[in-house]
Amino acid sequence: EESDSSSEASVNVKEENEKLLMSIAKITGGAVTAARNLIEMMKVAGTKKIPRSTKKKMEFTIAPNLVLNAEYSLLVSKANLPTLRTHAFIKDEEGTVFRDADSKPLMADLLKDTVYTDKQSVDIEVAPENRTKAYRYGGDYITTNAYDEESLKIESKIAMRVMGFVSSSSIPRGALIDSGYAITGGISPRAQTAISALAQAMEEDKVVAIARFVKMEDADPVIGVLMPMKIDLKQSNSEDQVPNKLVFIQMPFEEDYAKFTFRSFGSEETTELQKSAADDLIDQMMLGDDELCSTKLPNPAIRSLNRTLIKRVVEGAVEVLAEVGRGEGG
Repeated sequence: EESDSSSEASVNVKEENEKLLMSIAKITGGAVTAARNLIEMMKVAGTKKIPRSTKKKMEFTIAPNLVLNAEYSLLVSKANLPTLRTHAFIKDEEGTVFRDADSKPLMADLLKDTVYTDKQSVDIEVAPENRTKAYRYGGDYITTNAYDEESLKIESKIAMRVMGFVSSSSIPRGALIDSGYAITGGISPRAQTAISALAQAMEEDKVVAIARFVKMEDADPVIGVLMPMKIDLKQSNSEDQVPNKLVFIQMPFEEDYAKFTFRSFGSEETTELQKSAADDLIDQMMLGDDELCSTKLPNPAIRSLNRTLIKRVVEGAVEVLAEVGRGEGG
């Protein structure tokens, strides 16, 4: 009888605890979820995967007789929706799907096989040994092979070299491409001091450095600008900070520039009334320093996906929880 009463008391305590949790969740607008679903929820709502090594070492040449062991790391990388992979269910002759010990369906990866056929007769497949690669040049095709492609590669180590300095006003902001790389001295006091001194000197003189950068071993070099970087770019008062690092941003080569042709305005001129109207528009739509800060705004597509998946883990099949304003240009 004592065991029955104790088990009955524990059940009552459990029920009371559940009622308490439900009441708290109702007040706070939350939800009570079974503990067995937490692992699945954490997998769904996990943050962006951080690479094994966010900082890579390189040889940084500031001057012919000043070579440092520095580090570089990517400042910004675009977060995308998780990619979906196509799998095939493994079935028996009767079409029944095989399942594992946990009753989950057995699946296999799909392999892509491209078939090339003869231009004169589409029924004849071209064997791999009869295929070759070619570059189109005008109306001709210039053939190449694996040896030629390997010869085009430049043998070089991961390194950055300063080629000279120019006025910061001579670099158009619209001509910078790709993501920025933070350049630091790593754990070396000598490199830290040299890079910090260089950043502060460039800030005072209003100049930037033109540098050659090889991001990976035997990769093609790129040309870009080295600029002084504040301690924390996310802070609104970064102008008051002292730069102690450098940031490298790639510049385009001649072939990277888009060729645009714009229609001339001719003799048309902007009137004072039109200028005044534009000034009024800007004044009325001015935002505060802490408004619409992109570093504090989550990606609506990724947040919508995470909310939907979590909801489906907890409640089963539900509609997609789209963000407010999506589909309306918001």
